[in-house]
Amino acid sequence: MKTKLLILLVLTLAFYMDSIGQKTPCGTEHIKAQPKVFLNCRDNNLFDEELNQYYLAKDGRTLFDGTCQTYNQGGFVIEELTCKNGKRDGQDHSYYGSGCVRSIQTYSFGVKNGPQQVFFDSTGQIQREENYVNGKLNGRVIQLTRYGDTVCFLNYAMDLPHGIQREYYPDGTVKKQTQYEKGLITGLH
Repeated sequence: MKTKLLILLVLTLAFYMDSIGQKTPCGTEHIKAQPKVFLNCRDNNLFDEELNQYYLAKDGRTLFDGTCQTYNQGGFVIEELTCKNGKRDGQDHSYYGSGCVRSIQTYSFGVKNGPQQVFFDSTGQIQREENYVNGKLNGRVIQLTRYGDTVCFLNYAMDLPHGIQREYYPDGTVKKQTQYEKGLITGLH
């Protein structure tokens, strides 16, 4: 009787866990593609690198306006981007095959503008974080290990190193420290 009860409990638990939804290792739900709502970025859009613009593939002339998704064979989203008048505009996301967020990028009129983040797979830990203003690095850039330890800490002002730049050994001690002022080394290094 105890064995039957245990089997019933295990089966009930397995059914419950399966009905919750398909969770990813990083704890988020897989995002299922919505081909009836969003265009497939690969099949329906063209990108002109020279002009930095997206066009509808059906005629190659109409600027793409809206959100498109790229998805894998399983039907899960691996990239989602938004365009206005053919230019990336807003926050775009890319995902690992596991469903975990790979990166979050922010654009304005086709130019990086705002926070950009890259994540390690399955942990949800930030790997790299940086900020752009009108396409130029501005503010802190931090790169971390899978365990959250700092690898490097940099500062920029309009694409030029500005302020303290630090690199670290795996044990957390400072490997190198340099001071910059508008791209030029000042002070100790």
